[in-house]
Amino acid sequence: MLWLENIQKLALNNNPFVIATITDLKGHSPRGIGSKMLITETDTYDSIGGGMLEHSATIEARKMLANNSPKVLKLELQLNKNGTAYGTQCCGGKVDVLLELISNKRPSVSIFGAGHVAKELVKVLKILPIDINLIDSREDMLEPIQNDDQANINKIYSKDPIKEVNSLAKDSLILIMTHDHIQDFGILAQSLNRPFPYIGLIGSSVKWIEFQKRLKESGFSKTDIAKVTCPIGLENVKGKTPQAIAISTAGELLSYLNLEDTN
Repeated sequence: MLWLENIQKLALNNNPFVIATITDLKGHSPRGIGSKMLITETDTYDSIGGGMLEHSATIEARKMLANNSPKVLKLELQLNKNGTAYGTQCCGGKVDVLLELISNKRPSVSIFGAGHVAKELVKVLKILPIDINLIDSREDMLEPIQNDDQANINKIYSKDPIKEVNSLAKDSLILIMTHDHIQDFGILAQSLNRPFPYIGLIGSSVKWIEFQKRLKESGFSKTDIAKVTCPIGLENVKGKTPQAIAISTAGELLSYLNLEDTN
């Protein structure tokens, strides 16, 4: 019952995990109906039978952990010479395995720069159950931000914000809007080396043309550059006030934030 002993420990540490359970069985299998194991990004606890059966479940579970979805997945595995995409097992049975993702992980948005637009954007986003990282090289710009709603606002003062890029979760949404174009470019270039699902850069078309030129000179491909959204915000919203840009940008981010099952 190692899986049961470790559930509480993993949950207390906010470590996401998948519970794998054998729910149906026809023929022979190393373990019976009701057998369970836990799967994390790096470890497993207990066993549902080892071999191809367990290997297949572990691979699919880690895909769920990497994407934070789906929450539930049913696998039908043949334990014979035909096997699965991950190998064969000669028990001769057919096993159904239910995978359940248990995760307290919340979507995150990381904003570089705590200027006027960023402050208005935080006001809009903080009503959502997400984590917000607000990063600036000016400590005084971070002080007025209050953590007083559903969101968890993490204020990060850094003399070199570019170095903060590598500390962010790979599924964080990135927004770049600092007071310094040199800093913007450095953060952008560093962000393109990470698999972030969204990288947004505030700025005019002139700024973006110049940045594209510099990115090409720095060795980034057209595919890399295409990952950047500039200008940010919904295309049909034309307002240029900080409030309008913030609301428009929040609307765009909602299409990337997986909030369907978040409480």
